Amino acid sequence: MDFELTAKRAIVTGGASNIGRSIVRTLAREGWSIALLDIDAPAAQSVAALVVDDFGVECRSFAVDVTDRLAVAAAMHEATTALGGLDVLVHAAGGPLGNGTFFARPPEDQERDIRLNLFGALNVAWAGIPTMVAARSGRVVIIASDTARQPALDLPAYSIAKAGVTAMIRLLAAEVGPSNVAVNGVNPMFTPPTDDEPVGAQSRWSRSGKDYWTPERRDAAVAKIPMGRAGTPQEIADAVVFLAGAGAAFINGQILSVNGGGIV
Repeated sequence: MDFELTAKRAIVTGGASNIGRSIVRTLAREGWSIALLDIDAPAAQSVAALVVDDFGVECRSFAVDVTDRLAVAAAMHEATTALGGLDVLVHAAGGPLGNGTFFARPPEDQERDIRLNLFGALNVAWAGIPTMVAARSGRVVIIASDTARQPALDLPAYSIAKAGVTAMIRLLAAEVGPSNVAVNGVNPMFTPPTDDEPVGAQSRWSRSGKDYWTPERRDAAVAKIPMGRAGTPQEIADAVVFLAGAGAAFINGQILSVNGGGIV
């Protein structure tokens, strides 16, 4: 699979904040044309405008809720048409919508986690991958989670959803690999936004994360990581861009944990 292409076109979901934002900016730094899909239209527009100003590449934003299958299909078609094709699809939209154990948290809240984190990934795959299969060339990188391997008791539905995403990555790698399309995943660990990062009003860090992640909880999370610190959005973005690049030409169906050794 040759990714030394004259046209490098990527779609990134969840690209308006934190990990997704770093992925967008890292691809832009490498000269990629990008379509950014996010539920937060103002934040997405702001990130896209900054990318154009900072790197001089094409970057368009599209507002979409990944839990809406028809809306995802329409946005993906519009974005692919605007880019003139699709070489890399990165799915970074998602994250836990709340905390609480399986029997303590209301089932309807856990259903929202499943819709966002599992069906969101399915909707993006259904909408985006056929374009690459038809072109017989492409890379797909999906942000998964090590909670698929070691479930988090306070994130039950999220852990279940990410286990499904991990299975989907492996299944799709086998199904579309013969069409010269590679599908891989990246598992971040505790990766909060940097202090100076604008995360947008719709980001979970704005809506619940900053309240939940008290200094005590942050310290407890970091204590579980042998390297003694949280991850950074840039470190996750670097792993994603590696899997999208020429050096990963024969990597397919793999899940790369970027976790400081927190789960081995």
